[in-house]
Amino acid sequence: RASSSSDAKKKAMVKSEAELFHFHELAKRRVHVIGRIDDKSAKSACGSLFYLNDVDATTPIVMYLNSGGGSVTAGLAIYDTMRHVAAPVHTVCLGHCESMAAILLAAGEQRYATPNARIMIHQPSHVIERSTTSDVIIKAEKAENTRRRLAKLICDNTGQSEDAVNKAIERNTYMNAEEAKAFGVIDEVIVSQRELKQEQTKSKKVQ
Repeated sequence: RASSSSDAKKKAMVKSEAELFHFHELAKRRVHVIGRIDDKSAKSACGSLFYLNDVDATTPIVMYLNSGGGSVTAGLAIYDTMRHVAAPVHTVCLGHCESMAAILLAAGEQRYATPNARIMIHQPSHVIERSTTSDVIIKAEKAENTRRRLAKLICDNTGQSEDAVNKAIERNTYMNAEEAKAFGVIDEVIVSQRELKQEQTKSKKVQ
């Protein structure tokens, strides 16, 4: 019983620490997308964006991303929410942004990455299990439609041509921060939060 009580206290402590971090970051207008993008992380990210937009629809929200990607539908929910809210959403890559996470990174109104960040774009992968020929054809068409949709999002947010994007996503294309800047995934490479704030102020003055 003593062990069970101790475990329960530890779980409660971990949960409270996580909640404390979450509320602390919300107070700073920061949203985190860390780890796999799925329905759970999308719910948290979308909810945070809506909340911060309701609090203040003019001050930018900074979304920090460190993710290898995940569910396309969950990622598109975050993408559409970023566009839906009135508050500008700025994105920062820490660690890595791959697959769907790279598309979210590119979708920011202002986009940044730290010097050692890694960005990767590719076409979505699909597993087509044994089924009837008709079902296989339907799934293949769905996969191709998804590929075209994501390729268009990359084109729209990077300024690259359709041919350039299709060539890049044919295989896993890895980029460091400077290469991602050259491709149009990000606007600037930053080292510190102070530098981030300076870049945000500079962009605001230009606008």
